[in-house]
Amino acid sequence: MPTKRKSSSGRSIEYKLDDGTKKKVKRVSTMYKHVKSGLLKKTRGGIKKSDLYETASGKLVSRKRHSNGKKALWPKAWARALKKHEIDYFVPCKKTGKYAFLYKTAKKELAKLKKRR
Repeated sequence: MPTKRKSSSGRSIEYKLDDGTKKKVKRVSTMYKHVKSGLLKKTRGGIKKSDLYETASGKLVSRKRHSNGKKALWPKAWARALKKHEIDYFVPCKKTGKYAFLYKTAKKELAKLKKRR
């Protein structure tokens, strides 16, 4: 089992592996890759291999974060507002300006989605 030591800068964590080599990990995504490959048992947050989920684009995220993302209502409301106004191109989500009517429609759709829950 690798032993961990916080580096002096405090930004990365250094792991000493069983074979004596050292490995520095700066990003959480890198740590997730190490957990998935079996190099580490779990992340410093306690996420094990069974708790990881690979998205369609290939990103590794925790299952909890994945399920929370699926529950998010605002992207669904925004998509409904675009569909309602028959817009099939990129539109920035802003309260003011040229597309303010879309924001208002999305807010109404969001209220409907929240009632269904």
